[in-house]
Amino acid sequence: MRIPIRDLPVVIGANAKRLRKDADLTLDAMAIAARRRGLKWNTSRVADFEAGRVSPNLATLTAYAFALADAGCGDITLSDLVESSTDIRVNDAMTLHRTDLHDVMTGDPIASKLGPRAFIGPLRLKTGNQILIDLADDAAEEEAERVARYLERTDAETVISVVSASGSTEERIHRALRISPALLAAVSAALWGRSFSDERDARAGANANAQKRGQITRRLQAELKGELDNGDD
Repeated sequence: MRIPIRDLPVVIGANAKRLRKDADLTLDAMAIAARRRGLKWNTSRVADFEAGRVSPNLATLTAYAFALADAGCGDITLSDLVESSTDIRVNDAMTLHRTDLHDVMTGDPIASKLGPRAFIGPLRLKTGNQILIDLADDAAEEEAERVARYLERTDAETVISVVSASGSTEERIHRALRISPALLAAVSAALWGRSFSDERDARAGANANAQKRGQITRRLQAELKGELDNGDD
């Protein structure tokens, strides 16, 4: 099942355009209102903003929200600009459920959005070992099926905790093994219940030198490769 996803600037721009049109305002009227709030924008810049071709920072977003209110868009809030019927891609490593950003901007704690609705690459994990997959091609589908098999041996929350604990070591390992970060997280969770680097540190001990840590790293990498090879039989 393909999950609809839009980039954050596209979501913001579409909402800005909707609010402007609902108030029967022209691009020129919005450009004037924006300039009064300190944005040096012309009609072309407003059009670019509405088309999602501008990535606004918080200062720009705040100024434009005030400009919308000045121009006659009513009692709008910043959260009105992030309403979405699709999930929202914040950056390459972070995609949010369609309601999460709106909820956070209206007062929900960020911590309440962690856990079951976290995203890992193309996979959105949910409780009960169920996943929804946004597939770009057949190769992604094949990899997603491999991740799903490992999820049967663990749970979404464990995989999410593994991702949270992952860093540069995991990045090197998934590249060396030519697998995605999602698959590395899933197989690590299934094998050890924790990230590659956490398992390495646990086996090496607190006072391990670089040589011992390197030996453990190679041993764990061999375990992963063996598991992945056997899992594909």
